[in-house]
Amino acid sequence: MKFPRFAPLLLGIAMTPAIAMAQSSSGPAAVQTAIAPGTVVYDPQGAEVGTIENVADGNVVVNTGTNRATLAANAFASGAKGPVLNTTRAQLDAAVADAAAKAGAATRTALIPDAEVRDKDGAVVGKIKSVEGANVVLQLASGPVSVPNQYFTTDSNGLALTITAAELINAAKTATASAAAPSDAKSK
Repeated sequence: MKFPRFAPLLLGIAMTPAIAMAQSSSGPAAVQTAIAPGTVVYDPQGAEVGTIENVADGNVVVNTGTNRATLAANAFASGAKGPVLNTTRAQLDAAVADAAAKAGAATRTALIPDAEVRDKDGAVVGKIKSVEGANVVLQLASGPVSVPNQYFTTDSNGLALTITAAELINAAKTATASAAAPSDAKSK
């Protein structure tokens, strides 16, 4: 039985999971420097750590060029060049990689048949029917759909998709329509 596969369609949906990094209250003093997208962030020695991509709800997303990390806004101090973190780029990249590996292992362990799956907004979308290599067959009310396992994560409620139910359904419809379309590669 064939199920719609839509990995390429999901790539256009913003799905970069940000790794939350905790900072203790004994960390750097409140930053006096503007924290805004495009601002370069430095380590205590003045070396670049990364660039701020987004600021929302007391969190700051820093792109190191290798990874993206979500940090509490109060994790930044003010420095001569701009905002300062009490970590180097290498240390931040290592922390993000470690957190991603742990999260990936937890998600792989949770990908089992009959496990309930929620979307990124917390709404139940279905249950896992089977795991087939790098894809998970998810049983929706409308039928089964194959989803690449990279679009799954775990949170306090269990398994979750990194997309909304609407994005999942639209991608499945588009993939099904693409699969049903006649091929232009017919021989003449």
